[in-house]
Amino acid sequence: MSIEQAVGMMSSGCSLAIGSSGGRRQPMALIHQIIRNRLTDLHVVAPSSRVSVDILIGAGCVRRVEFMYIGMERYGLAPNFRRAAQEGRIETQDWSESSIINRLRAAAYGLPFMPSTALLGTSMAEHLDGIREISCPFTGQKLHAVSPATTGFTIVHGYTGDAYGNVQWPAIRDTDHLDREIAQAATNLIVSVEKIVSHETVQRNPWATWIPGQWVKAIVEAPFGAHPGPCDGLYEGDDDHMRLYAESARDPAEFEEYLDEYVYGTRDHWEYLERVGGLRKLWQLRVTG
Repeated sequence: MSIEQAVGMMSSGCSLAIGSSGGRRQPMALIHQIIRNRLTDLHVVAPSSRVSVDILIGAGCVRRVEFMYIGMERYGLAPNFRRAAQEGRIETQDWSESSIINRLRAAAYGLPFMPSTALLGTSMAEHLDGIREISCPFTGQKLHAVSPATTGFTIVHGYTGDAYGNVQWPAIRDTDHLDREIAQAATNLIVSVEKIVSHETVQRNPWATWIPGQWVKAIVEAPFGAHPGPCDGLYEGDDDHMRLYAESARDPAEFEEYLDEYVYGTRDHWEYLERVGGLRKLWQLRVTG
């Protein structure tokens, strides 16, 4: 279906998991449409993110965020996230990487909790919901039980997929990080892909299917759908635009101008791509060799 149809299934107040491998393969085409639809009061679960969560927070879409990392890496801190957290405008839950992975696995396996030792010996558990101290029934060892990271909707960005929702990853890529776990834990999974291919293409390469169609609620075609971030093996991140975003996000007034120019001021993903430089600029980002 179209990006507009897919995001149209979501409503204000829903919970939303967001995939990506740090700054790679962020589902930005879907994120921009969420902002255009002016959804608010979202409960976001995003283990590791860069622009995707920061721009949602800056646009006033987020009420609560559960994460292990939100930042701009070499471009600095995530300005909208930091400002909103410091001012108390959003609720935050800061998990460790392994503990949030266990929460995703609990949701994927349909379990009420997953045992974890990741936060033992730290004070993090005192500040987190959804974690309880338990004892192993076999050894008596002290453990933490972490609740499943269950959300109403999940969005991820991938490489190719067919009309049935079978999503394929190339054999050579940078990293998968948590995208498969996030997808498997989904209640309603929306996947954007760089290209829709025939079902016969998927059948010829069954080993490449990373997300099976039975997990997927909707699949949309979104070339350069991770822009301004990279999609491993296909295109690099847009350094110029990333710097523009980071600088704009540092000032609320300038950030509103950024949204007006690149999100609210564009009707859809295609117009966004034209606004950020069009095919000539995007073609320069492609990975060659």
